[in-house]
Amino acid sequence: MRKAVLVYNPVAGTGKMAQYLDEALHFLQKKQIIAMPLRTPLQEKLLFSLLAEGIDYVVAAGGDGTVHQVVNVLARRPSPPPLVVLPAGTSNDFAYNLGLPSLEAVLPKLDLLQRLTLDLGLAGNRYFINAATGGLLTDIGYKVDQRLKNNLGRFAYYLQGLADLPAFRTFPVEIAVDGKTVYNGEIFLFLIVNGRTVGSFKDLAPHASTTDGLLDLLVFKRCSLPDFFQLAFKVLSGRHLDDPNLLYLQGATFAISGDGDIPTDLDGEKGASLPWRVQICHKKLTVLTSVKP
Repeated sequence: MRKAVLVYNPVAGTGKMAQYLDEALHFLQKKQIIAMPLRTPLQEKLLFSLLAEGIDYVVAAGGDGTVHQVVNVLARRPSPPPLVVLPAGTSNDFAYNLGLPSLEAVLPKLDLLQRLTLDLGLAGNRYFINAATGGLLTDIGYKVDQRLKNNLGRFAYYLQGLADLPAFRTFPVEIAVDGKTVYNGEIFLFLIVNGRTVGSFKDLAPHASTTDGLLDLLVFKRCSLPDFFQLAFKVLSGRHLDDPNLLYLQGATFAISGDGDIPTDLDGEKGASLPWRVQICHKKLTVLTSVKP
């Protein structure tokens, strides 16, 4: 008899997981898996202690924020069980990168999923699965009202972005990659990413891989607003890497210092103030996936 902990966010996305919970428990029961549900906000100490009792799977049902909370417990345990992601949030970038696009499709094929050991990023004392970001628009994920996200889905983020347009400004930063200073000046935002899809933008970091032992840095440099919006449109079409206002590099360690007022974000959760030290943690997390990212 196998055992699992199911961490679920009942208000993620459109609140669909709350409706799907009984069906999820039924699927696990049919597979002879005893499941213990834990509701978010997650008590990380409780999950940490449960893992010590011997768990075969940890299932995270929600968006990237829910997965972020679970991962920060798993990564601190020796030999943790594999993570299973049920994409139920407004943003499901991590699940998309794992080839798990549908909430209902994961558990029925649980025994067919393959184990894959992935890299994680570490910013200060917090792990991240997708992105560590700072600057313009990076606080949208935790500023948008949950009811608005439930009603409008991803469109709620776009509305918040439009509402923030009058506050557009740049921030002074100094960025070093693998011990070498690569930028010192004003920027709109920076992103340190672990996967190709971030913020539902496919191939934002086209050279990124969750298994290569590297993180990818994107810096949107200070420029005129018309040039910035032109760069934003290039992002939508995947033609942004040749833009002179974008810096794109790969590395294993990053040091970022700058204005303490810069908003920061880790996987959609509010991040700590700068300065930051960010590093890759190679092959840190085992997940179940249907396709290799």
